[in-house]
Amino acid sequence: LDSLMWQTWTWPEGQVFYYNAILGKSSDWGTSPWHWYVSTAIPKAMLATLVFLPLAVLRIPSCRLDTTWLAHLLPITGFILLYSCLGHKEMRFMFPAMPIINLAAAVGMTKLQQLAFPPKTKSSSRFAKLSFLGAIGCIISTLLASLIFLQVSKHNYPGGQAMELATAYLQEKHAEARVWIDVASSMSGVSLFGQRNAMHRTGIQVWDKGGYEEENTARDFEGYTHLLSEKKDVPGFHVVDVARGHPRIDKRRLSIVTQDAIYLLERN
Repeated sequence: LDSLMWQTWTWPEGQVFYYNAILGKSSDWGTSPWHWYVSTAIPKAMLATLVFLPLAVLRIPSCRLDTTWLAHLLPITGFILLYSCLGHKEMRFMFPAMPIINLAAAVGMTKLQQLAFPPKTKSSSRFAKLSFLGAIGCIISTLLASLIFLQVSKHNYPGGQAMELATAYLQEKHAEARVWIDVASSMSGVSLFGQRNAMHRTGIQVWDKGGYEEENTARDFEGYTHLLSEKKDVPGFHVVDVARGHPRIDKRRLSIVTQDAIYLLERN
């Protein structure tokens, strides 16, 4: 099907591997240290439940190696190490590994539960029960933190919000328009579905997206009536509206703070 649509013989997975691993072109979109997945991405995803992971491969309380789950964990470990070799890293690349990582955390939690509440023939120590209580606290704190991060992440898509602002503005004006979308807008919420919806609702004739490639970079924006851009000052255009983004948590005011991110500009 891919070969039919591209009108040439192609193997998508092979093309992606060649482009990213052999040519190393993914680094054009930014690079991170080799340890980023282990030191930053996975800890952020797991939060406090990260403490359960070592328990999946340890026998409690003897702390000897437990090989029961190694057959599941070793392939995922290899997956993470291979992706760590690429300069460009994103959390979404780890999504295939997260179910097994969560499974390992669940195994660790189960071992703490079994230690705290053993069969009637065995006794449980106070330390075991306190450890299990602490594990429950880790799960609750991770849930609460995840809910907070969910609220913050709602502001991570100013491009999509800017597209909605452009749609409402042009729908009210009943004017034909040709809109240029820069890279920052494209990477923060502008979607093909949103573009099609806007074209049905307004007089927008063209949505053109920018890119890092030379051929996809507009220089003077000739022929465009409006822009969605992270740049506020563009010669020949003025700001009509702005979408806010780049959220952060203000610990003093206990609130989510945003700033101007994507501007809707109109030709003078």
